[in-house]
Amino acid sequence: MSPTTEIDENITTMPSQMTDVVASALPNGQPQSVILDKFTLFPKLPLELRLIIWALVAPAPAIIIQRKSTVKGRRFHFSRAVPTVLHVCRESRMEYLETGSSDETLERRRAAHPLYKLYFRNRSKKSAGVYMDMDIDSFWGKHYRCSPQFLRTFGHSETLKHIQYTGIFELSLKTTRTGMPLKHLVLSYELFKPLNVYDLAVLTCALPCLEKLTILVTEKDIKSISGGQGPTTYNPEIDEQLDDSGMSSRCTRLVALVRNDARKLDVLKDIFPDRKHPVRKIRFERQFVEMEDLTIPKLPLDALASSAS
Repeated sequence: MSPTTEIDENITTMPSQMTDVVASALPNGQPQSVILDKFTLFPKLPLELRLIIWALVAPAPAIIIQRKSTVKGRRFHFSRAVPTVLHVCRESRMEYLETGSSDETLERRRAAHPLYKLYFRNRSKKSAGVYMDMDIDSFWGKHYRCSPQFLRTFGHSETLKHIQYTGIFELSLKTTRTGMPLKHLVLSYELFKPLNVYDLAVLTCALPCLEKLTILVTEKDIKSISGGQGPTTYNPEIDEQLDDSGMSSRCTRLVALVRNDARKLDVLKDIFPDRKHPVRKIRFERQFVEMEDLTIPKLPLDALASSAS
């Protein structure tokens, strides 16, 4: 990587994360006026030092929310924009893009910071797709009817055949020989509930790297059993898990049902003791959205009507 070819010499404006790094290094009480948002000498720093600085501004893990897009020619909208480090300059982009295994810098870069790969990009110029690092980012997909290709990927279970699933099939198109590297998956209880042990065995086989499965209990689930009209009041979470203590008896029964269904994952541990199994987290969807500071795109009424037809 050459210092003269891999970085734009005209790039002098620092990303907000880099500004924070500089500010944090200043002595206490330093006047605000000396905090820099430009560093004209950055391109002249030794390459090794620049790479250390790029690693310090790595994006935090994100929850990627996939929803139906209202843009003609684009299937999905994603909650994450292109990470800043991928468009600051060529050097930062090349540092953070996941490349082929033949790239001798791959392991060094993977150990230093996240690496991003583009998913859900189709042939349409309007299809932006989304950049994800499957090691740290979580995927929460849009429900839509599966295709015949999905069945070829995940077996011929009748439950999987009729499930309105998420973007797992599209993600599977970029899997490696050892399986899809996704480590963090978010599913609604509505999707998880019909899956039997066989279905979960097929699914986890397709996701051999899965470390955490988050199951979300929605307001719709709660109201269907409690009959309430207003928003539900939740207790604070405990270790990213819902706490139903003190809630109505109907709500606690619902949570008990969810936990019982989630135990199907424990059966897999007995059947496949040598296979890696994910940690499960059960959370209330609205509380999950609030705690993770997520924004779920809302569709206009005409889009909702067309998607229902």
